[in-house]
Amino acid sequence: MDLSWELEQLGRSAEPDVVLEGSRLVHRVSDVLLRDDYSMQALVRGEAPQVVTVPGRHTHDAPTCTCGAARRFRHCAHVIAASLRYLQIHHGLDDARVERWERYVEARRDLSAAWKGLAGFWLESRMCGDEGASAAVFHDADSLDAHIQIARGLVGKASSEQLSTFLVELAAYHGINDRSLLGNREKLDAVELTYALFQPFDPLHPEADTAAILAIIGSVRRTLTVSGVEWALDVAGHDVVVTERG
Repeated sequence: MDLSWELEQLGRSAEPDVVLEGSRLVHRVSDVLLRDDYSMQALVRGEAPQVVTVPGRHTHDAPTCTCGAARRFRHCAHVIAASLRYLQIHHGLDDARVERWERYVEARRDLSAAWKGLAGFWLESRMCGDEGASAAVFHDADSLDAHIQIARGLVGKASSEQLSTFLVELAAYHGINDRSLLGNREKLDAVELTYALFQPFDPLHPEADTAAILAIIGSVRRTLTVSGVEWALDVAGHDVVVTERG
């Protein structure tokens, strides 16, 4: 097992404050049970003890916790704690490495604050009709991952229409719209954005994702019309498979 990869994914599985809370709960984890299918169950003791179940590696089931807050792509603090304890027991994760990882999560917390600040600037600029200023957000945070994080920063602040506008602009900035042909870089970005859109950015406004999804589909369809090239996004379960022949 690659501990660096496991810790990176765990650090991204929830908001940084939730991840850090989970790290502080590690000493409260007991009764860790690893089953033959590599699924895990543990008890997180606290004022209200919680039972955590983490599925095996070859299943698409989401982690569960009796607190009711765990989701497929957004873990609760108890799931974080149980996962860290599992890595300590079965894969030799030591305290020094946990401390380094916590500093990484704290740095991501600082980044998250910056992304939320950029989200607020974009929203305020759009509401004032200053589209040129709002475009600066994409130039200043020039990566798809950063743009996705800014989109998350709009949740709870932006209306469905405003969030939809941002997601469409995000896709277009990376060369993905209902008219463009996808080059190699754009194909990778289309896959990453598709992953991000698996679940609505804003559960209260799931329709906000629709226009961006249609932009991806439109670009894929246009790319398929190029003679000698076959390229497609196949979503099977929760896996995205990219095939290209020509």
